This record gives sequence, C-alpha cells and structure tokens, in this order.
Amino acid sequence: MKYLFPFLISLVLLLQAAVTTASTHSQYRVVRQLGELNGIALHCRRIDETRRMKRAMVETLPKIKALGDLFDQASHERFLSLSGGEGTCPLRSEFKQQIVAAIEELRGQFSVELEVEEEPVVDNAPIDGRYLLMNHHGQAITDEDFRGNFQIIAFGYTHCPDICPTSLAVISMAMEILGDESKRIQPLFVTIDPTRDTAEVLSNYVGFFHPRIIGLTGSTEFVERAARNFKVRYEKVVNEGDSPDRYWMDHTASLYLMDPDGGFLAKFAHGISAQTLAEMIRSYL
Repeated sequence: MKYLFPFLISLVLLLQAAVTTASTHSQYRVVRQLGELNGIALHCRRIDETRRMKRAMVETLPKIKALGDLFDQASHERFLSLSGGEGTCPLRSEFKQQIVAAIEELRGQFSVELEVEEEPVVDNAPIDGRYLLMNHHGQAITDEDFRGNFQIIAFGYTHCPDICPTSLAVISMAMEILGDESKRIQPLFVTIDPTRDTAEVLSNYVGFFHPRIIGLTGSTEFVERAARNFKVRYEKVVNEGDSPDRYWMDHTASLYLMDPDGGFLAKFAHGISAQTLAEMIRSYL
C-alpha cells in the first residue's frame, strides 16, 4: 500500500500531461486550418474574408509568436499550392460556412490554456501604421505622405549582419518580380538604431538594394513610438567585455504590408522568398 499512493499521483500527472499535449495539438491544428483557409482567400482575392479571419485571430489567440508564425506559414503554403493555375475557388456561400466553422472551433479550442511559453508583447492594441520620422534625404516624413500607395515596411539597422540585408534583398527582388505593379508599392526601411543610422548612413545603405527603398530614422523617442505602433520589439545587446559602442540589436524581423489608406494588411515572417512575397502582395493589389 505504501507504494500505491505515489503510483496513483504519478499516474494522474501523466494523464494530465497527456490531456494537455492533446489540447495543444488540437489548438495548433485549428490555427493551421484557419491559415490554410486564409491562403485560399488570398488566392481567390477575397480580402474581406482574410480580414475576418485575421480579426478572429487577434481577438481569440494569446499573444504567442509561434501561433502567428504557424498561421502565416500555413497561409503561405496553401496560397502557393493554388498559385500554379490549377487551384479553383470555392463557392462563396460554402467557403463562408467553412470559415465560420473554423472560427468557432478556434474560439472553443482556446478556452483551454495553451501550454506554450508566451512572448512579451508591446501592447494588446492592433497594429497602428502611424509614424513621424525623417527620410534618408533629411526630410520629415509621416505615413500620410504615402497615401494612395501600399507600403512594405521592414524594421532593422545598418550594422545588422544577416537578417536586415536579407529582408531588403527579398523586398528588392519582389519589386522586380512585380514589374509595373511595383509602382503602387513604397518600400521602407525603418532603423531601430538611430544613434548610428543617420540619414547619410541610411542613404548609402538602402541604395545598395533598390532605388525606391526609402530609409527612415529620427530621434530615439520617435523611433520608439513608430516601433511601438507596429508592435516591433528591439533591444540593444552588448557582449561581455566589449566596449559600449560595439553592440548589436535584437529585433523583430517581420515585414509589414499596409494598404493605401495606411491600414494594416499582413505581416510576413522572416525567411519568406521573394517570389512568395511578390505573389502575396499581388493578391492585395
């Protein structure tokens, strides 16, 4: 008998772990399902339906990066699978029923706590596309200056060893793939390191990638405000033993697509290909 009680406790703990794992798998499954439906909506250019799904995601999900990345990945994969000319669009009535069912299941699944480490977030508000900064020509710029054009925005810094040059190269190649359609898009690179990234430094940097990319900088306060509006996180990191002026920046690496009215449309995870980015942007044009 003396071994029975510890055995029962262990058994209960194992059963609880199994239930938690099953719940987590179900939650990931429904997020992927909604992402795949979003990919279909993008392929069929049903933008109202993509907004409906994204709104459900924002309202329902805990603020966990892994979930957003899973949704984006499933959306991209499904979009690409339909973009070869063979994909057909479902009837609107049937498709809306699928979306309603998926959103209801999403809300039901996330009434159970998800056992995943939660990332800190800037705030719980939706992405706000407003900013007041200075372009690489030294002129004051706000988001209002680009009304009528889509914006594709990357946050980073010129001393970045890999992520930022990769992102700008992808944007540049996507602009080339889009051809004449790229005239409707304004690419922007917002520094999160204004101490080193002056207008002159940014001018030389963005010029390596594409002639239409505009670099934006400003005071520390205004850069922080812009990053906060886009829910971009960044942190200055100094390695032990290095001088304070030798540092790198840990930062959010996503790309942001804004509509001609300055509203948020989509966020693309780092690592997206130029072809996929071009096709995803084209679906909104």
